[in-house]
Amino acid sequence: MITKHILIGGRINKSCSPKVYYQVYKLKKTPLIYKGISLNKKNLLNEIITILKINKAVINITIPYKELIKKKCNLCTLSSKKTGSINLIIRKKNTVTAYNTDISGFNFLLNKSVRIKKNIKVLIIGAGGAFKSLINQIKANKKIKSISLLNRTKSKYNSFLDSKTIYIKKQMLFNLIINTIPIYCFENFIKKEDLLSNKTMVLDLSYQKKNLYESCFKKYIYGEKMLYKQAIENLKTKQKNEK
Repeated sequence: MITKHILIGGRINKSCSPKVYYQVYKLKKTPLIYKGISLNKKNLLNEIITILKINKAVINITIPYKELIKKKCNLCTLSSKKTGSINLIIRKKNTVTAYNTDISGFNFLLNKSVRIKKNIKVLIIGAGGAFKSLINQIKANKKIKSISLLNRTKSKYNSFLDSKTIYIKKQMLFNLIINTIPIYCFENFIKKEDLLSNKTMVLDLSYQKKNLYESCFKKYIYGEKMLYKQAIENLKTKQKNEK
């Protein structure tokens, strides 16, 4: 049986998802059709329901709909409720269920690629859907001593600040920077905030182009590996719903 995946979001023509999903499904010996669709934000729910009915497809959600779509589903899984962010929708009979598999992809990167040591200082850049998907996982990590946040709109962080998590201060050095915004915006922050350091690792969840300052850091990891793990989790979720 051929699986149909449909990607909904902004700038989908630049997404790496089709390439990654075709590779994963080929490895799992599962036929796949994957395509991107641009939707009208005002009629988002109706258009998604139509897609699910006509195509019987699995829908992947990307920016800028990760948060908005939560209000449009019958059921939200625990992970999507905690994060307030959605990246997968599956319809079973008349019920539309929302999932968040960003977390499993991120944990895979953090544990397998970064391999963080104890008492590290982390800087997270951005405050959108990707940030909200990951912040609770990062806070719960016992190896992380402190978390600093950086975004153009400081007020977006108000509900996340605590004794461990603060807004960035000047002249701080970090063991790990986690970027959740487009690379060209990240490059501007690097220059403005003087973040270059050959002692700092970068985990960049964006992967549409190379960072101009990549070689200036101790290690630079792009988020494409996270997407692979995410694709595997999405396939498992789909197969569970077929039982």
